[in-house]
Amino acid sequence: SGKLVEIQYYDPSRAKWGPAEVVRTNRNGRFVYRFRFRTITIAQRIIFRAASLPEAGWPFLPSTSKPRSVIVYPRTGS
Repeated sequence: SGKLVEIQYYDPSRAKWGPAEVVRTNRNGRFVYRFRFRTITIAQRIIFRAASLPEAGWPFLPSTSKPRSVIVYPRTGS
């Protein structure tokens, strides 16, 4: 199968990256991660990155992707 990847978000109030979820890629290194932002009340820019995790038999050092931003809008209606 694939590699373990940690999805991280940037917390500007602490100026640190925090973990959101750990997923496993497919054998081509691709993954999909969906998340529902239940506490968003106003439009916000959220910054994410992916971090490779150390694993037995993985010959490379852990690394991170370039940060990517997403604008999250609150859910409207019911």
